Amino acid sequence: MKWVVFVPIVIDTGFWIFGKQLLLPIGRTRIFPGSKRVYALGFTKVALVQTWLP
Repeated sequence: MKWVVFVPIVIDTGFWIFGKQLLLPIGRTRIFPGSKRVYALGFTKVALVQTWLP
């Protein structure tokens, strides 16, 4: 049996996408704390919309 661990990071988009929060896997993000930016790699806009938290 192979285990898959999903470690998410919650991103608050502010005013970019109507103040929504996104749940992204850490392995597919690049975090730059100096510039306060997080880049999501390999996602389309549709895929990001589907990760919105209620």
